[in-house]
Amino acid sequence: MIRDFNHAEGDTLDLSDLFTFDNDDTIILENYIRLDEVDGDTVLMINSTGNQQTEYQAVARLEGIIELGSIDDLVQNEVLLITD
Repeated sequence: MIRDFNHAEGDTLDLSDLFTFDNDDTIILENYIRLDEVDGDTVLMINSTGNQQTEYQAVARLEGIIELGSIDDLVQNEVLLITD
């Protein structure tokens, strides 16, 4: 459980050790990362292979956080860090 997460204050989630991306501009981030809202929290789910045939795994739960935005926006705004 992550408490007091606030990306407006510069908080980030570094996921870079969880993925290995080739230099491919056609990566569909939603195949790798999912945000689920559960009981007023956001659960960060990942699929390290990007293969939708395999299950997503919960890696973090952000207490009291909902409506973070799209995965693409979170990566572009460096809230979610996916590469070194």
